[in-house]
Amino acid sequence: MDAARKEASARGHAFCYLCATPDNSPYYLARGFKQIESEVSGLNLFSTSC
Repeated sequence: MDAARKEASARGHAFCYLCATPDNSPYYLARGFKQIESEVSGLNLFSTSC
């Protein structure tokens, strides 16, 4: 994840987004992602700065 965030930043992106199942959501929350939507077609949406 760190490498992907660094690459996105190097390409000029300010934010990174991802989708995760509700069961995996705590993993991303613990790594600094913020949940921005829930239960979108069964997935939660997250963002973080790159």
